[in-house]
Amino acid sequence: MTRKWGGMRKLVVALCAVVTASLASPVGVLAAGPTHNPRSPGQMIGTFVPGGASTLSQPRTATGITCDGVLHTHATPNGVGNNYLFATASISANDIWAVGASNSSNTTNDRTLAEHWNGSAWTIVSTPNPSSFFGDLTGVAAISTNDVWAVGFYQTDSFGDVNTFAEHWNGTSWSLTTSTVNPNPFASLLFAVTAVATNDVWAVGIYYSAGWFTLTEHWNGSVWSQFASPSPSSSDNELFAVSAFNTNDVWAVGETSSGLPLQSLALHYDGVNWTQVATGNLTGGNLIADVKPLEANHAVGVGYGNFVSLSVPREGESWDLLAGGGTTNTAQPGPGLGDNVLEGVSISGSGVFAVGYSQAVVNGFFQTMVRPATWISSTHTLTWGSASAGANPSTANNVLYAVAAISPFAYWAVGFDSGSVYNQTLAESYCGLHFNLAAPASAFAGGAYSVTVTAKDPDGATIPGYQGTVHFTSGDPSATLPGDYTFVPGDSGAHTFSGVVLRSTGNQTISAADTTYPASGSASVAVSCNGACQSAAGTPVARGVNQSPAGTPGPRLPSSPRAPRSRDGVLGANVDAAAAPVAASSAAGVPKAASGAAPSARLMAPSVGTVASTAPTTERSRLESALFARIEPQSTQQQPPWYLLLLVPMLTVSMTLARRRRLKFKEKSNARLRP
Repeated sequence: MTRKWGGMRKLVVALCAVVTASLASPVGVLAAGPTHNPRSPGQMIGTFVPGGASTLSQPRTATGITCDGVLHTHATPNGVGNNYLFATASISANDIWAVGASNSSNTTNDRTLAEHWNGSAWTIVSTPNPSSFFGDLTGVAAISTNDVWAVGFYQTDSFGDVNTFAEHWNGTSWSLTTSTVNPNPFASLLFAVTAVATNDVWAVGIYYSAGWFTLTEHWNGSVWSQFASPSPSSSDNELFAVSAFNTNDVWAVGETSSGLPLQSLALHYDGVNWTQVATGNLTGGNLIADVKPLEANHAVGVGYGNFVSLSVPREGESWDLLAGGGTTNTAQPGPGLGDNVLEGVSISGSGVFAVGYSQAVVNGFFQTMVRPATWISSTHTLTWGSASAGANPSTANNVLYAVAAISPFAYWAVGFDSGSVYNQTLAESYCGLHFNLAAPASAFAGGAYSVTVTAKDPDGATIPGYQGTVHFTSGDPSATLPGDYTFVPGDSGAHTFSGVVLRSTGNQTISAADTTYPASGSASVAVSCNGACQSAAGTPVARGVNQSPAGTPGPRLPSSPRAPRSRDGVLGANVDAAAAPVAASSAAGVPKAASGAAPSARLMAPSVGTVASTAPTTERSRLESALFARIEPQSTQQQPPWYLLLLVPMLTVSMTLARRRRLKFKEKSNARLRP
């Protein structure tokens, strides 16, 4: 046997178990067929042949996740022959693993294949092969970036014997681990793996012993050991997937039968024993291909039913699995008239995603299929959405085998598509996140207000499980914005931020973006002044007052006001009335005189008034003019000549000397008149 077993082995084994056990290796007599997903051995996909005349209809140019609610096909590396990805696991958005098989032609042996996504590209990472015969990696589980497990099966010799094996990634390289358990050295296979912790890893599959029986193995940090697990049938029992909620809550699913039709099978581990959980079935055959826990003792399974023969289309099916009983199953019709099969399921928060393939017509080419669901933990309900096509880069077959949710709104799905000559690996990404940012339509500059950010899916529904981190930006460089914030479960996908301040007038934007995914939302706010706005330098403007460049208040009074006069034009008591505007100007920032504070008009008035009452009219006019120049508020704020301040003492001295001269002259005259 140079190819691994095909899907028709169930009927062959059921009829010829004794013969196969006595004449040859049980795997060796299984019908050889084209490479397909070993986790769904109930199917024989005869159309999964190399593409031949098929071509790639979509270029694989995507280099990163795009949050537009559409599946995007990414470039993935391949060997020279057929290449398949059967399983995937995520550590973070930029740390994804996918495993499968590759060969150099349609007749050569499969080789183990592991590919890694680092946030910008998929690359092949070298993996060891247990033998020179075929070896497939069928399951992968990630604990951390330097702790990843992959399991599968390989051909041990030329007789076609098949055994289990496991590989471990330590952050640097993949290596074969201590041998897993092989209950039958001639036919033991592992199809899936899950990890709770570094020392708590489960792998499941099948082994042959006059019939096929369930196989469960556990890694305790040192060695692999087999655990007893139920096998309801004496001839055919298989486990295709396993997933753990915690160390005492693990699920394994597959199928069982004593002949056609197949019946769904679910097992639950409670920390001590594996027990069977009753499951429902559609008409005809039923198979659970994958499982993921929803909460304690509660899981979701996906697969297909209505499988009777290759001529009857299969129908997608889901199971609501409850460890304590009460499990239900529901048909999940697909978009095609032919097969509609669900192969993988994954969950992150409230987001559940199932993937597979469908046929537009019976026996037509396979096209990718995706069916989303929403998990509401508060009500313990899972609601399925409508099935839709994924990205189909090939004009022939396109199949998705597995999915890894990296958030409630984003996931990776892997499988294969038919190229022009060989089947090629297929990896597709999806991100359905965007933000609705609710903000006031208008606001005053400098005023604080609140905004609400709500995580939305492509249909506009709130994503209650969103727990990403948002970062704020604004077109206003002077804005005050909230710091980065990580949503918590209590937010239910929406959070209100206060203290947002915009300072620049006009239409300003404020945006919120996820720090991991290219998802954002924005709002426009019309910012206006409320009485006074601040200029770029912080100077008050827009009060209807002219401002000088230095911020000095401009003229608030008439340019040439005259001080009030008495009826005879002589300054008197009314001089005090002129002091008010002078004081106002001084308080408003009138520059001080060079010698200190500007002299008060109230202090100057009495002296000037005295001079004015005794000096000649012409001299008084000059003094009035000088006084008005001093107290009149001028826009230029120039000081009067300093020498005018000397006029008062000079005139006083002059009049005193004149009076003394007159008195002396009078005395001399009187003396001459004396006898």
